[in-house]
Amino acid sequence: MKKIGGILLMAVLVALISSMLTTAAFASQYDSVAQELKTIGLFQGTDTGFDLDHAPTRTEAAVILVRLLGAESKAKAQYAAGTISHPFTDVPQWANPYIAWLYSNGLTKGLSDTSYGATGQCSAKMFCTFVLRALGYSDAADGDFTFDNSVDYAEYIGIFASVWEDDVFLRDHAVAVSYEALGTYMSEGDKTLLEKLVSDGSVSRESASALLLKV
Repeated sequence: MKKIGGILLMAVLVALISSMLTTAAFASQYDSVAQELKTIGLFQGTDTGFDLDHAPTRTEAAVILVRLLGAESKAKAQYAAGTISHPFTDVPQWANPYIAWLYSNGLTKGLSDTSYGATGQCSAKMFCTFVLRALGYSDAADGDFTFDNSVDYAEYIGIFASVWEDDVFLRDHAVAVSYEALGTYMSEGDKTLLEKLVSDGSVSRESASALLLKV
């Protein structure tokens, strides 16, 4: 039986069901979660704040994922050293280290052999696929999930709330999925993603101590 993560769980469902997220103005729900992730170095905002009511591009989603995995410094160093790369021609120069790290680690495949879809909007399916791969799940032939059912599978393991499905996918949702993923067990092994990041040295145990108690 798969192990289910769920730091937010009932709080997420109660908050989302009560609001139904149907208003034209998408008010962010997870500012405190974003701040908690920022405190341990796994999330950053923009020059105007967290921008949680903004729909992320695929490039922005890639940056969110690399930072969630505590790999930003590693990605920049490896790209500068020429040990990682990617084949995509539409990635802005500043984002090359992030996309190269994800590509080299099998976490993104792009939209085609040469196009990442850098300026395209990141959907819930896309982000769930990224995070599921980071948790060790496979979307290869005969794997754990497919792109088309990535949201359903993410909900199954406890990192996605079905009440988000009818909404535009926002940075707010990306933060919530990221937070849940940290408390979810890897597909193989007995460690949550956060415990693995601490074990690997990607996140310091001291900075993650409060969140480790939660998960």
